[in-house]
Amino acid sequence: MNKKHKSKVTLIAILIMAFITLGVSVGVCFYNYYGYVSYKIQYLEDYFDAADEQNLSNQEKIERYQKWISYAYTNELSNITYRDPITKEEITAEKVVSDNAENVNAYIEGNTLHLPKYFDVDFYSLVTKSLSQDQTTDVYTLTYNFYFSNIDYNQIPDFDPQYIYMTFVDGIGEESDEALQAAIDDTIDSDISVGIVSRLCTHSILNENNDSTLASFSLLDNARDVFEEEDNFYYIYKNPCNMSYDDQSTFGYSKEGLTFCIYYMDEEKGGDSFINILEGTYSPELNESNKVLSVDEFLEKDYLIEGYAMDFYQESYNAFVKPKLIKSGLIAFAISLVVSGLFVFVWLYDYNQEGQKTKVQKKKKK
Repeated sequence: MNKKHKSKVTLIAILIMAFITLGVSVGVCFYNYYGYVSYKIQYLEDYFDAADEQNLSNQEKIERYQKWISYAYTNELSNITYRDPITKEEITAEKVVSDNAENVNAYIEGNTLHLPKYFDVDFYSLVTKSLSQDQTTDVYTLTYNFYFSNIDYNQIPDFDPQYIYMTFVDGIGEESDEALQAAIDDTIDSDISVGIVSRLCTHSILNENNDSTLASFSLLDNARDVFEEEDNFYYIYKNPCNMSYDDQSTFGYSKEGLTFCIYYMDEEKGGDSFINILEGTYSPELNESNKVLSVDEFLEKDYLIEGYAMDFYQESYNAFVKPKLIKSGLIAFAISLVVSGLFVFVWLYDYNQEGQKTKVQKKKKK
């Protein structure tokens, strides 16, 4: 076995070792990035601050949740107004001072409405992204969310935020105000809640078959620190405000606008527990043809914030998982280097032994 042939064999062995080491390392990193569910769960635990270690404000939690579920969104309040349900006074940055008002000292700050007696309200316009029924194309839908946080459980006996309802009637003005009041009276008289009920802000990770929940996350309300009942958990709630009082129209799709109210009514107690907490109006933005903006037109607005659309493969997830990938990649590299190195060592050793036997046999023949 000449030196030139031996060098070629050694080079091939080294290349094989390098290929195995790099292949295993890249494969481990690739799998951990795309297929390792535990990293995704850990990411969302950190993103939603499940351990409550980041001291996030309620608004920061809501912002993160909104960014996660949206393709694009905004919390601009240029199209929405709030008013006190008793005095009809519009609520602005200046605190409500009327003693007759339902919401004395209510005010808006940083796009958040503060109702000292009840809760804080955040409003978002958002576009969601989903697959069509045939799973071939993306579908974009313009919707709206009200968020309720900093909830004061002391103002309403046995207060349960799931009974915060939102309903609306079409139009803005005196006739719409009368129609809204008629809807409220009907609700009280019939003991039947109408409109959309509020729900927890939650997100779940399902298995590949979508028939089992691997992890679930809910937004905790910072106001829970005020209450000492250990058996209760306090969360941030949202209301998608989809349908009108008569179920004939969808929020934001009528160019005449709408008039809404947010009220509380315990299903078990009926109309006796009814409290009209807040009223307001929404005026949709119109295009040059005097029509409500389409989803595509809405997405052209420069004030929108890009969301993640529940997609893990974006900059926030990349930043979170990068150190984990480096660590797992280095571990895989070291292990595969040792294993492949031993394999190459044994292979070259056997090869050299065979070479030595061949030399001995040739000498004996001479």
